[in-house]
Amino acid sequence: MGFHFPLFIRLLATLLLGALVGRGAMSEWPNPDGKKFKGEPADVLGPFALFRTGGTSGRMLPLQALAPAECVRFHDELKAQAPASADGTTPRGMLFRELEGHVLQMQQGRLTSVDLQTRPEPEIIVLLSLSHRDGGSLSRVVNALFLQYQRIQKVYPGQLEAVFYNRHQSEEQLQQLARSRRMPWLVAIPGGKEQMKTFARFTPTEGNYVIALSRNGAPLLSAGGHDEAALTQFIDRLANLLSLVQTDNPRNWKDRLHYQRSIRPRVFAEKETGPLLLGQPIRPEGLRKAGIAEVRARLSVTAEGKVDEVRLQRSAGMDEKLGRSLAEVLRLSATFAPAIAHGQPVAGVYDYNFTVPPRDEEIEALAAWLNLDPAREHPIKEWLVLKTFKVEQEDFLEVSHTTDDGVTVFKPVKALQGRAPGETDLKSQKSAFAYDWFSPEECAALHPTIGLKQKIDGATYVWQRFKPDGRFVELNTGLDKEQYCYCYAWTEIEVDQAQPALLGLGSDDGVKVWLNGEVLVEKWVQRPLKIDEDVLPLRLKQGKNQLLLKVQNIRGEWRYSCRLILQGRLPPPAAKPTAAP
Repeated sequence: MGFHFPLFIRLLATLLLGALVGRGAMSEWPNPDGKKFKGEPADVLGPFALFRTGGTSGRMLPLQALAPAECVRFHDELKAQAPASADGTTPRGMLFRELEGHVLQMQQGRLTSVDLQTRPEPEIIVLLSLSHRDGGSLSRVVNALFLQYQRIQKVYPGQLEAVFYNRHQSEEQLQQLARSRRMPWLVAIPGGKEQMKTFARFTPTEGNYVIALSRNGAPLLSAGGHDEAALTQFIDRLANLLSLVQTDNPRNWKDRLHYQRSIRPRVFAEKETGPLLLGQPIRPEGLRKAGIAEVRARLSVTAEGKVDEVRLQRSAGMDEKLGRSLAEVLRLSATFAPAIAHGQPVAGVYDYNFTVPPRDEEIEALAAWLNLDPAREHPIKEWLVLKTFKVEQEDFLEVSHTTDDGVTVFKPVKALQGRAPGETDLKSQKSAFAYDWFSPEECAALHPTIGLKQKIDGATYVWQRFKPDGRFVELNTGLDKEQYCYCYAWTEIEVDQAQPALLGLGSDDGVKVWLNGEVLVEKWVQRPLKIDEDVLPLRLKQGKNQLLLKVQNIRGEWRYSCRLILQGRLPPPAAKPTAAP
């Protein structure tokens, strides 16, 4: 599938995309379907070969789709067009070459110049073409991308950069937007006509768009910047792509092995090199549990890349049984491209040294969220909402502190226990975020229906049905925007087995969450909606689970988002109806 500019805002789920016109000649290459296309090699990204096929079009093919001779041709043509960096050694991609000397970044509240020579070159660069004309839309773009971008940076440091650029805006407009939105990414300042030609080609005349590009400008994913659901899908797919191209991801080893086995005889035609380990075969979790800090072994690798002998060095705490198990894991799981001597595969020896890294629970949780299969999302199709409970404005005005990213945190208001009508401190209790009309037992047993009336403190409230608008639920549905208030939102989640799950949560403003009567989180804050701002681990029981939210609004927009990702076994597909005989 080609990437065509008139269809720019479509999210390209197949990833069969490509790059800009290069300076080399186009040649014919095979598609997996047997047809041929004309293209020029652009990049190798994990298990994929990227081709330029036109001004704004291209292809992405699995490396195994190329025959060995075509892998060699791809490698030779790619190497011929990769210029060296300033130090004369490391090739620099097209995008970083265009950006050098033209980028700023927010540091301590000020936009300052960035020397890209001091940074590792990322595999993927996200172009944010954002317009100043639609402030509300722009805020949603920044909010939708900000958190996941920061998470990706933590989990995959140095592998992703985002660049804010729009060739239709002046330098002053770009800087003003970057400062006002506290953009964490690079800001590209337009140069002359010869500067940033790649970025300029992918910048639409108007509107907000995002596109992920390889280091040499091959487009990978795109989305319209006004649709939060599309943006969430874009960042999910980007995170999944980054996970797929990681060296230690076994899912890419076969493609990379095929490519390395094809090109290494050519690369080392006149010299020698040892076996190449394609990824880490041992996972650290089990070693940590066993108290093992490192694994050292000498592996004999055949000319076919198979491990035929493992001489393990026993370390402290490693008993004989564990040693045999580790040796067997290395023998069966270690994937090698064989050693090469003057263009021929030969047997070789590989010294394996693995130091178990310390556990980082935050990174583990972020990685789990980023790397989840989108197919495991459990859609929440509707909510029942009980509203609106008013709160006196002055009850919101006690501020505890403001966080570094501008979130105002309010002081908790103490509430009396009990909720009998007529208590003297009733208004304070209503405004207290720690106080709830439903006890934990009631939360667990709650099962409202549409139109069900609920009497609270002499007033009657009605459960109403709300459906998500894309990724969020809009609570301000009338012409008059409700403020200084809160509501309850309930839904039921049914699963066929007990299993862990992750809940992506965002709210404007404060939020409290119960699952089966147990409080998962309680945040009384003033904040705009950021989809998946909070990631909550939870355990679903088999059958029906009751999820209850309390969402508080101070003023302005009033909405929330909830996304549930199952981590256990996927339920079996529903049986297809058969035609009557």
